[in-house]
Amino acid sequence: MIFRTPITIVTGFLGAGKTTILSNLMKQVKDQKFAVVNEPDDMFAGAIEAFNALENKSDLDRIVIETSGLAVPTAIMERLQTPALHSHFMLDATLLIVDTPLFLEGKFTSTDTEESVQQIFLWQLECADLVVLNKIDYLPENKLLEAQQQIRTLCPTAQFVELAYERILIQPGTKRETGDFAMSTSSREF
Repeated sequence: MIFRTPITIVTGFLGAGKTTILSNLMKQVKDQKFAVVNEPDDMFAGAIEAFNALENKSDLDRIVIETSGLAVPTAIMERLQTPALHSHFMLDATLLIVDTPLFLEGKFTSTDTEESVQQIFLWQLECADLVVLNKIDYLPENKLLEAQQQIRTLCPTAQFVELAYERILIQPGTKRETGDFAMSTSSREF
Protein backbone atom coordinates (compact mmCIF):
# COMPACT_ATOMS: atom_id res chain seq x y z
CA MET A 1 0.00 0.00 0.00
CA ILE A 2 1.33 3.42 -0.97
CA PHE A 3 1.35 6.04 1.78
CA ARG A 4 -0.81 9.02 0.94
CA THR A 5 -0.18 12.14 2.98
CA PRO A 6 -3.27 13.02 5.01
CA ILE A 7 -4.72 16.48 4.52
CA THR A 8 -6.87 18.16 7.15
CA ILE A 9 -8.96 21.16 6.14
CA VAL A 10 -9.72 23.74 8.83
CA THR A 11 -12.56 26.10 7.96
CA GLY A 12 -14.68 28.67 9.76
CA PHE A 13 -15.45 32.37 9.75
CA LEU A 14 -12.89 35.09 10.41
CA GLY A 15 -12.19 35.30 14.13
CA ALA A 16 -13.49 31.82 14.96
CA GLY A 17 -10.04 30.75 16.19
CA LYS A 18 -8.65 28.75 13.27
CA THR A 19 -5.17 30.28 13.41
CA THR A 20 -5.00 30.08 17.21
CA ILE A 21 -5.90 26.40 17.17
CA LEU A 22 -3.35 25.72 14.45
CA SER A 23 -0.66 27.67 16.33
CA ASN A 24 -1.32 25.52 19.40
CA LEU A 25 -1.23 22.41 17.24
CA MET A 26 2.17 23.39 15.87
CA LYS A 27 3.49 23.84 19.43
CA GLN A 28 2.21 20.38 20.45
CA VAL A 29 3.41 18.30 17.55
CA LYS A 30 7.07 17.44 17.93
CA ASP A 31 7.31 14.04 16.29
CA GLN A 32 5.51 14.78 13.02
CA LYS A 33 6.61 16.74 10.01
CA PHE A 34 3.69 18.78 8.73
CA ALA A 35 2.87 21.94 6.83
CA VAL A 36 0.12 24.52 7.20
CA VAL A 37 -1.09 26.07 3.97
CA ASN A 38 -3.22 29.22 4.16
CA GLU A 39 -5.82 29.68 1.48
CA PRO A 40 -6.16 33.31 0.32
CA ASP A 41 -9.55 35.08 0.09
CA ASP A 42 -10.01 34.23 -3.59
CA MET A 43 -11.25 30.64 -3.32
CA PHE A 44 -10.28 29.47 -6.79
CA ALA A 45 -6.85 31.12 -6.77
CA GLY A 46 -6.40 29.97 -3.18
CA ALA A 47 -7.10 26.35 -4.03
CA ILE A 48 -4.69 26.47 -6.98
CA GLU A 49 -1.99 28.12 -4.86
CA ALA A 50 -2.51 25.62 -2.05
CA PHE A 51 -2.15 22.63 -4.34
CA ASN A 52 0.83 24.08 -6.16
CA ALA A 53 2.46 24.36 -2.74
CA LEU A 54 1.67 20.67 -2.10
CA GLU A 55 3.56 19.36 -5.12
CA ASN A 56 6.83 19.12 -3.19
CA LYS A 57 5.28 18.15 0.15
CA SER A 58 4.77 14.40 -0.24
CA ASP A 59 7.46 13.71 2.38
CA LEU A 60 5.31 15.27 5.12
CA ASP A 61 3.35 13.34 7.75
CA ARG A 62 0.37 15.70 7.44
CA ILE A 63 -0.77 18.84 5.64
CA VAL A 64 -3.28 21.26 7.14
CA ILE A 65 -5.07 23.69 4.87
CA GLU A 66 -6.61 26.70 6.62
CA THR A 67 -9.31 28.26 4.49
CA SER A 68 -10.14 31.94 4.44
CA GLY A 69 -13.10 33.04 6.56
CA LEU A 70 -15.65 33.06 3.76
CA ALA A 71 -14.42 29.95 1.96
CA VAL A 72 -16.25 26.70 1.50
CA PRO A 73 -13.80 23.77 1.37
CA THR A 74 -15.49 22.04 -1.57
CA ALA A 75 -12.98 23.38 -4.13
CA ILE A 76 -10.15 21.81 -2.14
CA MET A 77 -12.09 18.60 -1.60
CA GLU A 78 -12.81 18.28 -5.33
CA ARG A 79 -9.23 19.05 -6.31
CA LEU A 80 -7.99 16.26 -4.00
CA GLN A 81 -9.95 13.78 -6.14
CA THR A 82 -8.00 14.61 -9.31
CA PRO A 83 -5.63 11.85 -10.46
CA ALA A 84 -2.57 14.07 -10.00
CA LEU A 85 -3.28 14.55 -6.29
CA HIS A 86 -5.37 11.53 -5.30
CA SER A 87 -2.42 9.16 -5.61
CA HIS A 88 -0.33 11.27 -3.20
CA PHE A 89 -2.83 12.83 -0.77
CA MET A 90 -6.02 11.86 1.04
CA LEU A 91 -8.58 14.05 2.75
CA ASP A 92 -8.31 13.00 6.36
CA ALA A 93 -10.84 15.34 7.98
CA THR A 94 -12.57 18.68 7.61
CA LEU A 95 -12.94 20.71 10.80
CA LEU A 96 -15.37 23.61 11.16
CA ILE A 97 -14.26 26.01 13.89
CA VAL A 98 -17.28 27.89 15.29
CA ASP A 99 -17.16 31.05 17.40
CA THR A 100 -19.81 29.67 19.75
CA PRO A 101 -20.86 32.96 21.41
CA LEU A 102 -21.39 34.59 17.98
CA PHE A 103 -23.25 31.52 16.74
CA LEU A 104 -25.59 31.73 19.73
CA GLU A 105 -26.20 35.42 18.95
CA GLY A 106 -27.50 34.30 15.55
CA LYS A 107 -24.67 35.89 13.58
CA PHE A 108 -24.57 32.96 11.14
CA THR A 109 -28.13 31.64 11.00
CA SER A 110 -30.80 34.11 12.18
CA THR A 111 -33.32 35.70 9.86
CA ASP A 112 -31.48 39.01 10.38
CA THR A 113 -28.26 37.50 9.00
CA GLU A 114 -27.32 38.22 5.40
CA GLU A 115 -28.42 35.31 3.23
CA SER A 116 -24.93 34.74 1.78
CA VAL A 117 -23.43 34.44 5.29
CA GLN A 118 -26.10 31.90 6.22
CA GLN A 119 -25.42 29.90 3.09
CA ILE A 120 -21.65 29.87 3.59
CA PHE A 121 -22.07 28.69 7.19
CA LEU A 122 -24.44 25.92 6.08
CA TRP A 123 -22.03 24.82 3.34
CA GLN A 124 -19.12 24.80 5.79
CA LEU A 125 -21.22 22.77 8.21
CA GLU A 126 -22.24 20.34 5.47
CA CYS A 127 -18.57 19.72 4.61
CA ALA A 128 -17.42 19.28 8.20
CA ASP A 129 -16.52 15.94 9.73
CA LEU A 130 -16.05 17.60 13.09
CA VAL A 131 -17.51 20.81 14.53
CA VAL A 132 -15.23 22.53 17.02
CA LEU A 133 -17.25 24.68 19.40
CA ASN A 134 -14.64 27.28 20.30
CA LYS A 135 -14.56 30.13 22.84
CA ILE A 136 -16.80 28.43 25.37
CA ASP A 137 -14.87 29.68 28.43
CA TYR A 138 -17.68 31.81 29.83
CA LEU A 139 -20.70 29.98 28.46
CA PRO A 140 -22.99 28.27 30.94
CA GLU A 141 -23.71 24.60 30.26
CA ASN A 142 -27.26 25.33 29.04
CA LYS A 143 -25.91 27.70 26.34
CA LEU A 144 -23.40 25.11 25.21
CA LEU A 145 -26.17 22.52 24.93
CA GLU A 146 -28.27 25.07 23.04
CA ALA A 147 -25.44 25.57 20.52
CA GLN A 148 -25.10 21.81 20.05
CA GLN A 149 -28.85 21.44 19.59
CA GLN A 150 -29.02 24.22 17.01
CA ILE A 151 -26.13 22.74 15.04
CA ARG A 152 -27.63 19.23 15.24
CA THR A 153 -30.87 20.66 13.85
CA LEU A 154 -28.91 21.98 10.87
CA CYS A 155 -26.66 18.91 10.60
CA PRO A 156 -27.93 15.82 12.47
CA THR A 157 -24.66 13.90 12.00
CA ALA A 158 -22.44 16.60 13.54
CA GLN A 159 -19.71 15.43 15.90
CA PHE A 160 -18.43 17.96 18.42
CA VAL A 161 -15.32 18.97 20.30
CA GLU A 162 -15.49 21.90 22.69
CA LEU A 163 -12.55 24.26 23.16
CA ALA A 164 -12.03 27.02 25.63
CA TYR A 165 -8.95 28.37 23.84
CA GLU A 166 -7.35 24.96 24.43
CA ARG A 167 -5.21 22.79 22.25
CA ILE A 168 -6.44 20.22 19.81
CA LEU A 169 -4.42 17.52 18.12
CA ILE A 170 -5.63 15.41 15.24
CA GLN A 171 -3.98 12.04 15.23
CA PRO A 172 -3.75 9.38 12.53
CA GLY A 173 -6.88 7.29 12.27
CA THR A 174 -9.49 9.97 11.82
CA LYS A 175 -13.03 9.52 10.52
CA ARG A 176 -12.30 9.34 6.81
CA GLU A 177 -9.65 6.71 7.45
CA THR A 178 -11.33 4.51 10.07
CA GLY A 179 -14.88 5.73 10.59
CA ASP A 180 -14.09 7.38 13.92
CA PHE A 181 -12.02 10.33 15.08
CA ALA A 182 -8.88 9.75 17.12
CA MET A 183 -8.37 13.01 18.95
CA SER A 184 -6.18 14.05 21.81
CA THR A 185 -7.52 17.12 23.54
CA SER A 186 -8.10 18.51 27.00
CA SER A 187 -11.67 19.43 26.12
CA ARG A 188 -14.78 17.31 26.44
CA GLU A 189 -15.81 15.22 23.46
CA PHE A 190 -19.38 14.38 22.48
